[in-house]
Amino acid sequence: MDINIIHTGSDGNCTYISDGTTEILIDCGIKLEKVNREIGYRLSKIKAVLITHEHTDHTKYIKEIASLAKPIYMAEQTKQNIQIQRIKSPFFISLQEKQNIKIGTFIIKTIPLIHYNVDGTPCKNFGYIIFSILTNEKILWCTDTEYIPFSVPKCNYICIECNYDNDITFNKEFDIAAVDKRRFISHQSLQTVKNWLQKQDLSVCKAIYLIHISNEKSDKPKMKKEIEQLTKLPVFF
Repeated sequence: MDINIIHTGSDGNCTYISDGTTEILIDCGIKLEKVNREIGYRLSKIKAVLITHEHTDHTKYIKEIASLAKPIYMAEQTKQNIQIQRIKSPFFISLQEKQNIKIGTFIIKTIPLIHYNVDGTPCKNFGYIIFSILTNEKILWCTDTEYIPFSVPKCNYICIECNYDNDITFNKEFDIAAVDKRRFISHQSLQTVKNWLQKQDLSVCKAIYLIHISNEKSDKPKMKKEIEQLTKLPVFF
């Protein structure tokens, strides 16, 4: 499986996934010129786009994506809010929790995650389990969530948010600003990720990808080292 994390973080998110036959994107928070360049100018080959949630770092360029006439899958609530706030498109397709869909050689299941808006109201957010019937491999994709409230089937690749490190965030100079209060209920810490990974069956897992990392509240080398020591698996950003 080809997993290309084109960009991830609060300033924009987009990832390319391919099993050699079917090519999809997750989120569209990055300029399409950059996306196209990073995937070898294969934007026209994209079969569909999966949206995690409505926040602009994941949907900023959804109008441009819609102009490509590609199916764009998202939660029904996400669809409604995007249509109210920004754009309507016949290419928007609603998804429900724990729904299975088939896109080319991928079978994809939606999984509900825990996320909030700036005003503290819940934000509908989906993670995805992506299975290729071609390679017989499975990817877990989870970002922008306080924690993952369940175990998952054995996956070959885990792409998981590791937004901040408690050891850095809770230092003696720390001031609990509004953005940090929301961070705790909307994003996963290194410690939360490690606790969750300890409970999973990683026997078929080949690699772990850490996504949506905060630049100011994290230490990438430390995150990589600790998770590699815990799981005995390679960790990528």
